[in-house]
Amino acid sequence: MEITCPITVRGWRGGEALHDVPRQQIGDLLDAPDGLAWVDLVDPSEQDLVELSHRVRLSPTSIEDALAPYERPKLTRHSDHLFLMAYATDLDGDASAPENGRLRLHRVSVFMFKKLLVTVRQGQGFDMGKVEKAWDANPDVAKEGVPALVHGLLDVIVDDQFETIQQMDDELEGLEGQLFEERRTTRDFQRQVFGRRKDLVRLRRIITPMREIIGGLMRHLSRDMSRDLEGWYQDLYDHSLRAAEWTESLRDMVTSVFETNLSLQDLNLNTVMKKLAGWAALIAVPTAITGWFGQNIPYPGFSNTFGLWMSTVSIVLICIALYAFLRHRDWI
Repeated sequence: MEITCPITVRGWRGGEALHDVPRQQIGDLLDAPDGLAWVDLVDPSEQDLVELSHRVRLSPTSIEDALAPYERPKLTRHSDHLFLMAYATDLDGDASAPENGRLRLHRVSVFMFKKLLVTVRQGQGFDMGKVEKAWDANPDVAKEGVPALVHGLLDVIVDDQFETIQQMDDELEGLEGQLFEERRTTRDFQRQVFGRRKDLVRLRRIITPMREIIGGLMRHLSRDMSRDLEGWYQDLYDHSLRAAEWTESLRDMVTSVFETNLSLQDLNLNTVMKKLAGWAALIAVPTAITGWFGQNIPYPGFSNTFGLWMSTVSIVLICIALYAFLRHRDWI
């Protein structure tokens, strides 16, 4: 049975890159003393991976992890290969429903052998073309072998995560600018803040483990690394650390925006209640006077035009005095 999913094979022999290698020649590349191969599978079925494992031994647990949904980023060591899983990220350009979140995750599973790299992608969301350009731009890839290929892959993934974090940082700064706008729509603003908060929770779950993955690779591959490659991985580890710290700071920022928005709503509510109470006090004055003089008992000016003028002047003067007092207190 043949592999039915889309498959790409590249190779290196004697330091020379070989493009579009027929899958039948994978064995020849692996048998060559200076051969190196990369196999990329897109949306493979379990049978596709089982078929591939007939040629190179893939751990059954790794196959299960590569296909199972909702797996966290990880690095595991098997008898003759390493298995790692990472997620590239980007933001959906459609912000029509911000409360649902805009973060999109693209999973990449990697099987690392001594002279073979196998990548498994779920969908075409992650562009392997950028990874191939990074490999082609580095003349030492063939010499450094599979660890250099994995470094190029993880470097692109971490760069994508950095770009996503930068975009989310810009969006949060925009939300901060809207906090004190008088005409902002509270419901829409809350939906946007909730969407960013939801995205950051998901982003943190995939960025935080990257430090462990890169650190684990450095430990497992230390004997096969040159000084230069070790420096590349150290730089990559530093980038993953910065991404994790930046994500944490964004979580604090979105929490601050969320809490500040609630505080401003309480402040606005108190201001409205204060104004309503002030106007209610003003309205109570004419109500009290007209109600009192409306009783069927004689009063100064009863059955006389003078009484009407006296009550009217009393209402106006007391209301003006009360308004001045409330205004001075900034209650209305």
